[in-house]
Amino acid sequence: MKNFKGFLFAILSSTTFGLIPLLALPVLNSGMSMHSVLSYRFILSAILMLFVALYKRADLRVSLKQFGVLSVLGFLYGATALLLLQAYTMIPTGIATTIHFLYPLIVAMIMILIFKEKGGKGIIFATILSLAGVAALSWNQSGAVSLSGIMVALCTIFTYAIYIVGVQKSSVSNMNEYSMTFYILFSSAIMFCVNSLYSGGIEPIGNFEDGMNLLMLALFPTVISDLALILAIKYIGPTMTSILGCMEPLTAVVIGIMVFSEPFGIRIVLGITFILIAVTMVIISQARKKTDIQTTH
Repeated sequence: MKNFKGFLFAILSSTTFGLIPLLALPVLNSGMSMHSVLSYRFILSAILMLFVALYKRADLRVSLKQFGVLSVLGFLYGATALLLLQAYTMIPTGIATTIHFLYPLIVAMIMILIFKEKGGKGIIFATILSLAGVAALSWNQSGAVSLSGIMVALCTIFTYAIYIVGVQKSSVSNMNEYSMTFYILFSSAIMFCVNSLYSGGIEPIGNFEDGMNLLMLALFPTVISDLALILAIKYIGPTMTSILGCMEPLTAVVIGIMVFSEPFGIRIVLGITFILIAVTMVIISQARKKTDIQTTH
């Protein structure tokens, strides 16, 4: 029963994260600036997460050093959100999200090169396969997709990968997950609020529809997605949760095709397939290595 709940939470987490373009793009198209959209997203999500942390009676006390580390993590998380949203305005949302989903490969490479974890031929093959997937996604029947859009999407891989490694390897790794999530969202909110103030201030919400989209943006792909992720890891562990994260790019592709009338063809199918296979290979390889170490001990 717990495994079944874990699968449901993992699918819920990755699926809701894939809703970002559906909720953010209409607000951007109505004229609100990207920084204002992100300011509202993180202000609202930080408030919601604070209520959750208080309800869970999480210890919100942090030292100055911990707050500094959390602020850096918040900057990386916020930078990822900004770059991903920027990519959505430049290239098809399904392509941008699928490219973003390459981040587990970069995490694996960082752990191998910097933290001296053992790699293997599978990692090399997965890297080549993922690059083939990106190449397939970068071209369609009407011509090449914006190169600058591809580059922006690729930047999210590194910011998010460094963020993931930082959460695992920094001095705040043992913090309560509710407190950590709150402070990361709070730091991101401060970053975008300050930036918006320097660029003319946070724009007012123009209409009820935009307000609802912003609230849903903070609730579903931010708070609910994060909480569902935590619950999924609790029930089925991080490996299966990460594998089921493939719902994220698939959700974005379906939304892009059905809602935004984005192009779809054999190259898109091949690109998505290559990337999902590559990422799954890395995750399974890392899980087997961890299992072998535990068995040896």
